[in-house]
Amino acid sequence: MAILSQESGLLFIQTPHTGSTAVARLLIRRSGGVRLPARDQRAINPRKAVPHHHATLRQLMDGDLITAEQRGRLIVAAGVRNPFDLLVSEFIRTTSATQTRSDGSVIRKLAAPAEFPAWLRWRLGARLQGRLRGRRYAALRDHTEGVDEVVRFEQLQEDFDALMKRVGAAPMEVPVINATVGRQRDRRHYSAYFGPDERQAVESVYAGWLDRFGYSFEPG
Repeated sequence: MAILSQESGLLFIQTPHTGSTAVARLLIRRSGGVRLPARDQRAINPRKAVPHHHATLRQLMDGDLITAEQRGRLIVAAGVRNPFDLLVSEFIRTTSATQTRSDGSVIRKLAAPAEFPAWLRWRLGARLQGRLRGRRYAALRDHTEGVDEVVRFEQLQEDFDALMKRVGAAPMEVPVINATVGRQRDRRHYSAYFGPDERQAVESVYAGWLDRFGYSFEPG
């Protein structure tokens, strides 16, 4: 999903686990934002189906929800986050005993390993096996491809303020929504979850992401 605010001339791409839900709700409530796609597209046109959750700019354009002319008039932004930290939050969300959203609804559980090293192998799948055989990883879906601005999770309010300034909108406070409950209980730095093999795997899979946004593994 993405949020289009014609009022601000802004298209915000919702990258998973980057605080994008909070930004999206704020844009809908305060800046006339609408969801793209508004509903599941598969029943409408299966050949141009756009994911209802976390669609990329390319998917929106391929699905004719954003035209090239529209794109030229918009500022497009997306969230980013240190992948080491992002994966730990995803692990805790995936494996927690009960997973609920801020409205109390239950998040569907996945059949995932309960220990982080095994979970990481499961999460990265065949890409991890490829590394062991000396092959390069397949590229991950990049929600930041083609965007003009990024909003870093680590400085969410500051970057969002800068984005609002660029599009000429009034500053707004980003609320805390869908915080990972397990991270609030477990205050360990993300580095506590990683051994040498896990670190190497993430550095291989996310090499382009780390290089592009200047992220790295930082011991706690």
